[in-house]
Amino acid sequence: MDPEFDLVMQLTECSMSAFLIPFMLVISLFLHTGYATASSHGSRGDAAIAEAMKTNHDTMVHATDIVTLKKQIAKLETRYGLIQQTVKKRRVAFNNLEAEVRAADLSLKGMEKPMRDARTHYEKVQKLSLEYPEISTEKERKIYFEAKKRVTQKTAGQVKALQVLRDRLTLGYESLETALKAMDRTRSEIDQIRAQLHEANGVIRPVRD
Repeated sequence: MDPEFDLVMQLTECSMSAFLIPFMLVISLFLHTGYATASSHGSRGDAAIAEAMKTNHDTMVHATDIVTLKKQIAKLETRYGLIQQTVKKRRVAFNNLEAEVRAADLSLKGMEKPMRDARTHYEKVQKLSLEYPEISTEKERKIYFEAKKRVTQKTAGQVKALQVLRDRLTLGYESLETALKAMDRTRSEIDQIRAQLHEANGVIRPVRD
C-alpha cells in the first residue's frame, strides 16, 4: 500500500465525516416532511393546489349573479394566497436542497481525487509507452486500479446518498412547478370571473338621463 495514498484517504474520510452529519440530518428532514408541510397551512396549501389543477376552465359555469361572482372571487383569492405561500416554502426548500446537492457533489469529488490523479498519471505513461515501447505501464496500472478499488469502496455510501438527494431535488422541482402552475391557473380564474363581474355590473347599472 502507498503510505501517501493512505494519508490522503484518511484526510478525505475525516472531511467527509464532518459533512455527513448535517447532510444526513437534511436527508432525514426531507424524508419525514417532504415538500408538503405537515402543518395545517401545508395541508390547506396542498388542497388549494389540487383544486386549482383539477379546474377545467372550459366547463366552468358562468354565473351572472353579482353576489355569487363576488363570493367566487373571494374564494379564489383565498386559494391564491394559500398557493402563493406554498410556492414560497417550496422554493426555499428547493434552493436549500440544491445547495446540499452541490456540497455533496463537491465533497465526493474531493474523495475521488486520488483515483483521478492516479488515472491521469497512468494515461500519461500509456502515451509515452506508445513512443517508447521499453517503458512499462504495469506499476502505474496497478496503482490506478488499487486507487479506484479503494475509492469506490470508501465512497459507496456517499454515492448512494448523493443520488437520494438528486432524486429528491427532481421531486422538489416538479412539486414547485406544479404549485406555480396552480397559482397561474387560479390567477386566470380570478381574472375571468372579474371580467364576468364587470359585465354583470354593466348590465344592471341604471342608465342616467
